[in-house]
Amino acid sequence: IAYRHTSPTFLAKVVEAASQTDAVVLDHIGLVFLVDHLRRALGSSCPALILLFHDHGATLRSRMAAHAPNLGMRALLTLDGIKAARMERRAARRADGLTAIATTDLRAFGRDAPCTPSIYLPPGYDGPRRRFRRIDASTPARVVILGGRTSFHKQLVLRRILDQITTAGLQKRLTIDVVGGTAQQHLSVGR
Repeated sequence: IAYRHTSPTFLAKVVEAASQTDAVVLDHIGLVFLVDHLRRALGSSCPALILLFHDHGATLRSRMAAHAPNLGMRALLTLDGIKAARMERRAARRADGLTAIATTDLRAFGRDAPCTPSIYLPPGYDGPRRRFRRIDASTPARVVILGGRTSFHKQLVLRRILDQITTAGLQKRLTIDVVGGTAQQHLSVGR
């Protein structure tokens, strides 16, 4: 994942854009390599580099490896986890600040990079809210899983969720819609 965005054209555009701003926010583990790249390319004129983490990748990947379906997959995911953890930890230590959307992740980053200022920044919702909703036997039993699922890791997580639902027999009682960025673009499971 760290090498997906390393084309010379992309890197040149990033450096050009960063040189004209006060801060750069990197919001994907696949971009954290840019902390070192921008520091090297821009030196003392490098803007503030802020990491917006959606999870603590080292923890997430070690859990994924532990639950892999076979020894080969477990070995590959363990190696991937080690590489991701090293990259994530280095970036967190060299960044000017970081955010985490879960307090457990914030504590993990605090252990990884104790000198980097960090804040808890939970996902926000500022739309309408229902005061009350009655859920009874007439309420459709439906789950919608939203989000991109084109990366290997995201597909693995989705498969694990669907396997757990099947193991629990829940697919017989509810409809599950997987929407957004899958190989099939929209997948329905259940009833």
